[in-house]
Amino acid sequence: MKIRGKILLPTIIAILVAAMAVLGTVVYIFDGYVNDVTTADIETYSTAVGMEYDELWALATSDSKMVASEEDLAKAIISGSLEQVQQVTTRLADQSGADFLTITDTEGNVLIRNYNLAKYGDSVTNQKGITEALKGNTYTTLEGGTEIALSVRGAAPILD
Repeated sequence: MKIRGKILLPTIIAILVAAMAVLGTVVYIFDGYVNDVTTADIETYSTAVGMEYDELWALATSDSKMVASEEDLAKAIISGSLEQVQQVTTRLADQSGADFLTITDTEGNVLIRNYNLAKYGDSVTNQKGITEALKGNTYTTLEGGTEIALSVRGAAPILD
């Protein structure tokens, strides 16, 4: 074997080994960096989502209590006038900032949905908040409904 072959082959092998060592080191360092950054981002975003959820939960609870305690709403329901119920519900939705309000009768049948006035009369007793309100309890939960797929919902009985 010539001297050129004796030098060339070991040189190529040494370059390949060095390149793989450098590549392995870079991948290891980059992977650690990405994991650290991703973990920190996930923790930050998780905390932010948790705080938002807690705020929505408290807001849903206070809004449902505020709506349920509104004397004008109880009077409108007792009067049987859906127009009056609609007027009071619209005002309460504006005051509370709630995205939606659903008012039911004592059987859990919808009297009004402020976000879909054309749909009423159907039962929403499949929703835990409604069943709890019909029992006289204030209740807040995360659940889906017939019109809005998933939301934090507060429910409270309207007492006259």
